[in-house]
Order: sequence, then C-alpha cells, then structure tokens
Amino acid sequence: FKNGLMLCADDKDFYMECLGDFAALKIKSDLALATEEKDYNTYCIHAHGFKNNAYTIGAAVLGDIAYEMEKLTKESWSDEVLDKQDELFRRIDYRE
Repeated sequence: FKNGLMLCADDKDFYMECLGDFAALKIKSDLALATEEKDYNTYCIHAHGFKNNAYTIGAAVLGDIAYEMEKLTKESWSDEVLDKQDELFRRIDYRE
C-alpha cells in the first residue's frame, strides 16, 4: 500500500482511482484470447499494460512477472511465456 501511494505522489484519490483501474483489468481473459488467436503482438501489449498498472499500484512482483512475459513475447513465443502466465495467474488468484 505504502509503495503504491508513494508512486501516486501520496495522492489518495489518485491511488484509489489506480486501484479501481487495476481491479477492472481483464488480464486473464485478454491473454487467453490473444493466445488462442496466436496474436502475440496483442499479447505483448496486454502484458505491457498490466505491468505498468501493477507497478503504479505498488504490486512490483506482479509487474516483474508481466515484464518477463512482455520481454519474452518480444523475442519469440515459447512455453516459457505460458509458464510465466501461469505464475501470474496463480498470484492473482491467491493474492500471494
């Protein structure tokens, strides 16, 4: 909480807005659809956006995983991307 608030210039209203935006993300369905359609450019864009939102609210671990996913999809597509995606989804689902 403290890190996210600090990243939002200690503006509680802005931080709450960012939390709401983060909560509204449909990252799981967005990534699943991009994977199903083999649209790896869109996948990369979704991972990038999620990464930025995660860092903004202070969720650095989620942001780091999304960064790795983004980086991997820029290079090529591999099972490693899906492994990172599984890790991200586990952390989202269980709020680790």
